[in-house]
Amino acid sequence: MPEGFERRLRREAGAWVEDGVISSEQADAILDRHPIPRDDGEEGRGLDWAQALLYGTAGILLGAAALALIMVGLEPQDPSPYLLFTGAGLFGLGLVLDRLPQVKDLMASAVLAGSLVPLTVSTFDTELYVAWVIALAAPAGLLVYKRAQPFVPSLSVIAFN
Repeated sequence: MPEGFERRLRREAGAWVEDGVISSEQADAILDRHPIPRDDGEEGRGLDWAQALLYGTAGILLGAAALALIMVGLEPQDPSPYLLFTGAGLFGLGLVLDRLPQVKDLMASAVLAGSLVPLTVSTFDTELYVAWVIALAAPAGLLVYKRAQPFVPSLSVIAFN
């Protein structure tokens, strides 16, 4: 998660004072002009509703495209392993995107939400049950934990079904 401007400024102002670049009073005056926003530990609060809705819709479409590729394009006899693998692959891609600083956080959330679609559609055998539960719980849990807007993953699952 990229560090915000206010947090970087607070860290750098302390270093500037230590280096003698500015005085402590000057640092306090600068920091008073740029207060650190209140942090509830959840980065998703305060997002524009329409923006989150668009990224949630992008997650639905991404998951639906993966589902169409498997069900219509490949037409396997038993699609469950393919759907499980695709959902897990999208989850892994979402984790990678989440760690890249140049990628917008909602983009990673859309890919994570998209991973839920093939996972919810997959029917599972008793052999794949534990893997299915873990694969479904991981992106859903991560999205709810990271975002203060649990409707993004919920929207992708409900809208697809």
